Amino acid sequence: MREPVTIVDVAKAAGVSPATVTHALNGKRPVGEATRKKVLEAIEQLGYVPSWSASRMKRGSSGIIGCLAADITETFVNQIVRGIEHGLSGGQHSLFFVSGIEFGNDLKKAYQFLKSHKVEGILFCHHLPIWKEFNLDIQNSDIPIVSVNMDTPDMISVIPDNRTGGYQAAEHLYGCGMRNPAMICGPEDRLSVQDRLKGFSERVGELNLSMPTHSYFGAYDFSHGVEAANSIMDAHPETDGIFCANDYIAAGAISALQ
Repeated sequence: MREPVTIVDVAKAAGVSPATVTHALNGKRPVGEATRKKVLEAIEQLGYVPSWSASRMKRGSSGIIGCLAADITETFVNQIVRGIEHGLSGGQHSLFFVSGIEFGNDLKKAYQFLKSHKVEGILFCHHLPIWKEFNLDIQNSDIPIVSVNMDTPDMISVIPDNRTGGYQAAEHLYGCGMRNPAMICGPEDRLSVQDRLKGFSERVGELNLSMPTHSYFGAYDFSHGVEAANSIMDAHPETDGIFCANDYIAAGAISALQ
């Protein structure tokens, strides 16, 4: 059985020291481009696979980033997680993913679980009801925490501009000839839904158009799109443009209107 290739083998093949190979790989210290090229060529030729676990042990860190998402089956969440994986690829950190469903969407419980696995940071890709207090003791946390797609106090947040999205949707539909708009919303307790509705309503008002006073809130799913579209057309047959809060709702609305 062939012995595994070591960093010493790579160093000998490249004519450098093992420390230089390490620096060329982790980028923590400057290495000349010609030297780096020799190291990478030796790695490829020998088929060397760096042992990140050994490197992590030496650093005394896990090299793991924790990620909690409400439901990985949601297309939007799936795309976020894929983006995180892409961002981590090629580096010395790996992703440890857990689903909120497994913890009854109890963020405190999920937070403690991830910490018990010595993660070096946590990404929360989780929606929160807009009135709910996010009561983790973030300020005393000894690891970085970032929320994705939710606005929470005392935490770094990365949030899509849903209000502008709603505004632009109204502008687009108006350009397509819409003069009697309506909107099918998602769950009323989602900040993203409220922001999209605000943006859409804002532009509709600027265009001196009117829309139904009833807000068609409901689940982010196909059946809600069908039911809401039918309700809109029954109550407001003059409607000629409908903005849907997500693709599942839109698919249902299109099915109902065909």
